[in-house]
Amino acid sequence: MDDLKEFEELNEDKEKESNEETKVDNEIDDLEDELEGKVKEEAPLTEEELEDAIDGKNDSVSEEETPMESIVEVQTLYNFKTLKYTNMYVIRVKRRSVVISLVLTVVTFAIAIALLVYGIINKTTSNYWISGLIFLLGFWTLFNILTEEKKIDRQLKRYFQAHKPFTQKFLINHDKVRVEVTIDGQTNRGDYPWAYVQSIDMTPEYIFLFTNNGAPLVIDRSESSILKGDSTTLDELIKEEASLKPFKFYNKPVCKNLNDIEYPATIDDEENK
Repeated sequence: MDDLKEFEELNEDKEKESNEETKVDNEIDDLEDELEGKVKEEAPLTEEELEDAIDGKNDSVSEEETPMESIVEVQTLYNFKTLKYTNMYVIRVKRRSVVISLVLTVVTFAIAIALLVYGIINKTTSNYWISGLIFLLGFWTLFNILTEEKKIDRQLKRYFQAHKPFTQKFLINHDKVRVEVTIDGQTNRGDYPWAYVQSIDMTPEYIFLFTNNGAPLVIDRSESSILKGDSTTLDELIKEEASLKPFKFYNKPVCKNLNDIEYPATIDDEENK
């Protein structure tokens, strides 16, 4: 009897294990289907802040094939000039890195001087070392402020050694902004309803639409970039939508040098010659 009971319990355990394995397999299949569905629905615009700001990832944008009646259409060329301007604007204006770094530098120097004076008055040698280290930290922060633009230049030049400039086309109406990007012959589309745009910044050169993805959508304001409509219609449409959101017009220099660079020829370019 005991053997029979153990045999029955063993069969029950095996049956439970089999059911659990089946359940896990089903959950994995469901998860794979869900992920596959998301990949099909979402339209990541695949180009990787500097990596995010260079390669804005539009993870929440769904791909749609339905026609869209646009009021304005704009094409932005993401080359060295555009990406440098965008990065410098995000770092210096949006994040206020210069102001924050200068405040930290002043505070650091003030602490270092206070420790130095205290050490001199009390003849405490250890304070000299601590004060010196804090001074070095302050100078390092100041050095980063002064060389920030050059660092961006170096990073972007390295980026464009392996990537070609690419374009994004923006179809804009009162409901949403549709983004189309073609990379390596493949076109991805993504829609941003205006409710999805959290804030709007405008400069003489560009319009920045900030979403919760971090990297902004960059709309070129130059007349030559407008494919449908004109700059007046574009500005009026943006300002109308900006009336319900945080809006900033920034009319000061963002960086010193905006000269474009020469892009190395790619294998595709050589083959097309």
